[in-house]
Amino acid sequence: MISTQAVRSAFCLLLVFATTTTVLFSQTGTLPLPPRPAGAMTGTQFYNTINGLTDEQREQEIVNQVAIGNVPDFIRTLVPVTVTATVGGSQHSVTYFVTPDYIAIGSDADYFRMPMSAPLAQQIVDILDCHLPTRKMVNDIWTASSVKLTPFAFNPSQYDIDSVPVFWQHNQAVENQLGSQTPGALVGGHKKDVVVTPQLLQRPPPERVAIYGWHYPNGSHIQPLSLVHVYFYEDYSHGIRAVEEIVLLDGQPSTVSAILADPNLAGLLSDEGAFTNEYPVPNPYPLPNTAPELVTGGGFEGTFAGGVGDGWTSWTAPGSAAITFGRASLNKYEGSHSQYWARGNTTPFEGGVLQTIGVTPGAACQITAWLKRQSTFSGTTLEFGYDLTGGTDPASSNVIYTDLTGNPDNTWVQYDQTVTATGSSITLFARAGHTGSTGGSSAYFYLDAVSAKETSPAPFVVEVSNPGFEDGFTGGVGNDWNNWTSSGSATVAFGQASFNKHEGSHSQYWARTDTAAFDAAVYQTIVVENGKSYDVSGWMKRQSVLAGTFLQFGYDATGGTDPEASSVTYIDLSSSPDNTWAEAATTFTANGSLATLFARAGHTGTTGGPNAYFYFDDVTIAETVTPPVTEVVVDNDNGAPGYAETGTWYTSSSSGYNNGSYRWTGIGSSNTATWNLDAPATGTWKVEVMYRAGTNRASSSRYSVDTASGTQTVFVNQQNDNLTWVELGTWTFTGGQGSVTLDAGGSSGGSVVIADAVRLSWVP
Repeated sequence: MISTQAVRSAFCLLLVFATTTTVLFSQTGTLPLPPRPAGAMTGTQFYNTINGLTDEQREQEIVNQVAIGNVPDFIRTLVPVTVTATVGGSQHSVTYFVTPDYIAIGSDADYFRMPMSAPLAQQIVDILDCHLPTRKMVNDIWTASSVKLTPFAFNPSQYDIDSVPVFWQHNQAVENQLGSQTPGALVGGHKKDVVVTPQLLQRPPPERVAIYGWHYPNGSHIQPLSLVHVYFYEDYSHGIRAVEEIVLLDGQPSTVSAILADPNLAGLLSDEGAFTNEYPVPNPYPLPNTAPELVTGGGFEGTFAGGVGDGWTSWTAPGSAAITFGRASLNKYEGSHSQYWARGNTTPFEGGVLQTIGVTPGAACQITAWLKRQSTFSGTTLEFGYDLTGGTDPASSNVIYTDLTGNPDNTWVQYDQTVTATGSSITLFARAGHTGSTGGSSAYFYLDAVSAKETSPAPFVVEVSNPGFEDGFTGGVGNDWNNWTSSGSATVAFGQASFNKHEGSHSQYWARTDTAAFDAAVYQTIVVENGKSYDVSGWMKRQSVLAGTFLQFGYDATGGTDPEASSVTYIDLSSSPDNTWAEAATTFTANGSLATLFARAGHTGTTGGPNAYFYFDDVTIAETVTPPVTEVVVDNDNGAPGYAETGTWYTSSSSGYNNGSYRWTGIGSSNTATWNLDAPATGTWKVEVMYRAGTNRASSSRYSVDTASGTQTVFVNQQNDNLTWVELGTWTFTGGQGSVTLDAGGSSGGSVVIADAVRLSWVP
């Protein structure tokens, strides 16, 4: 039996970076975008769509298309560019990965290279986990280009160079230059680049856009680095080249941001020195929710039956006067129609419409709707709400209503709520009416543009059903488990044990009460995520003095159900003491969407006792936690916010960690040095310190470590272990937590304490 659950997966790329860390990355080589949708607009269709829109509307459409993946496939496959240089007195090389052409909308056969404002360019590369190039990188990319085009320019006195038609004309001119060239080669020389530069923060307001490049085939360029234009300026000659944030520095993973921020390495990527700034204008455009629409007929543009839109059900409260339901053509929020319900007199009534939608349990869901009231009655009500249980009673206490009554009469008002699904359905309710108070001759209520979309997937939960054998047995086997007996084995009795259990009230057993040979197992197949790593464990016990018994716990990462298959990996517990619970724990990587867990035991029939009983209990599985960064090093040379001091400290003339400096102060003072570690993930971490040892150092240096279980105090003899990592201890840290403080006042022995480096290392 397979233990199943509703599974919804989503791709998420997380890039974690800190200048004080050793970072473990995997090079992607492709842009992190969803597949291009079937039927997505071509470049020509996109041109026709945006021609005539305002600048803001056009740029919102660009964001929408990139977010859904309407980008040519060849743009997604990045091209490596390698640069070697002597910087800081040492030779280094860096390989970074760039889009072969400028960001475009459409298909491989029909695409439109899109100029865009600096804020939008920054937003787009942020979406793609990329970086805009520097002036030096533009030069190096052009040098590495296998296809070098001659700049094609329009005279600004004859052309409206910041208009969409000229954008398109230039795009077509470049296509004519390329001719039959197969897309995907690194192309240069056909546009200026929007670049980043330290000058972005050096110029007075308003914020500027920096542009550079447009190289001729001889290597000269039309456009020197310029910040003449304000940040929202764009014209046909501008292109957006994306550079993947992850790079290889001397063959090891690093990032564009890290190298640009490092004065010793920035020369690899920048000819303007080290800097950290990007475009200071915040991302201006909301990303579209591309999830499927869950509401049927939310715009009320389909047919109506009995005055009620498709997918909806009308309701009238008990004791209410009859209500008229119908399709409105004049009063609608958008489209051609809306839903209305009304009475043409002052008789009290209450009612509305409802719809139950299917959702993924655990998923976040955004619900929006627009409602309007046309009534001067006092005592009118206008509400919208939801029932997370999927119930259809508008008066149920499970329905959470939002009161919209206080909004102006005859004005459309929006309902907007994000909820987390607790089951597989949610019911939406629109409710309105009046109490019969005078003040008008009728009361009409309208509903339109109702939408429900999942905004984040349900968490993928991997679990074992009936892991502690507390949820019942059928035929002697725990529910949701299967039993197996080897071919040729003597018959085995399976049953529920109440006395021999690891914890709880029961466990699974199988046994024979004689010396006949047998081989048997219980197993369960579970739903997993392909390629994910899982920690799994189970507890087993043997009650037998027979020689030749065996006791094993294992898994099949492919989901197979044959305990004898070669794809099953077992942990042998046969040597564990008799009548003692033993834990088998291991880690495996799923090779498909299913995995099977096995507990197997038996004996060869050797004499030595009258029976053989085996017990199994408390099975656990959880996704292996491996933080994106497994080591954090904070050095005094990093400065704030990673390293901070109170009181007076002095810089040494000798070298410390990584040939940098270290700090010192006198014992007995109130001075402190603190290293803020910021654990990248919740889990177990080892804390170590490094210092330059000496005979005048404190023999009892007081370190305080902030952990998930409170502050831990450790004393270290700094007279020993020169420039080596000295362990303070291993503790649990909550993600984002962790600091080490060296207290000179609490230290003793010798005359000074040394503050240098602290390391946090992940313990699997």
